[in-house]
Amino acid sequence: MTNTTDAFKALAETAHADSPARPARRRKRRPGKRIARGTHVIWPPGLEQRLGISPPTRWRWEKSGKLPPRDVHIGGRSGWRPETIERAEQQQS
Repeated sequence: MTNTTDAFKALAETAHADSPARPARRRKRRPGKRIARGTHVIWPPGLEQRLGISPPTRWRWEKSGKLPPRDVHIGGRSGWRPETIERAEQQQS
């Protein structure tokens, strides 16, 4: 029985002798893309930064009407035009 085991080991060694050793492929982790503020759109994370509030606070303010409704919808995401937010800030002052 040792002959067949030795034969398999020898076959495995010769099969891999010609192929170069490749390093293991590892997928690079990319940092999550969160667009805080666009050119013509203020996304929710950007509004949170601008007002210094947390996401739950922003959500409550949207539901209670303290923030204006979102008026930009792009690819399943929604945000505000800068003019809309500026108008709302002026009305609260």
